[in-house]
Amino acid sequence: VAVLVAALALLGGASGVPGSLRIGTCEEGYAPMVIKDVNGFFGFEVEQWNTIYSILINRVARSGNKEVIDMVGDEPPPLIGFQGLSSPEAGLKKVQSNEVDVVFCGYYLQKTTS
Repeated sequence: VAVLVAALALLGGASGVPGSLRIGTCEEGYAPMVIKDVNGFFGFEVEQWNTIYSILINRVARSGNKEVIDMVGDEPPPLIGFQGLSSPEAGLKKVQSNEVDVVFCGYYLQKTTS
């Protein structure tokens, strides 16, 4: 990420400017996808988000659209932990209610038999 931020500075993006995106994840975590400890969130989905964000800031910087550049920034926004994101539907409701712009949580899909 540091290399990408440095590259953005050369492309004209501001360095170390957090965007206004609100990123939500499950407070209680679902290991190994999302794990929370005293240092914050980590895990497979957190790493995926960081990779997606790196690609996003690169593409946004190339667009030259100042409004979008300001919204995305060039420093990952802090993750917001929410209780009760036990289903994809719960995450979708957070987005629909305008509480977050992006939400992820390590959901496990299980096959049930009747």
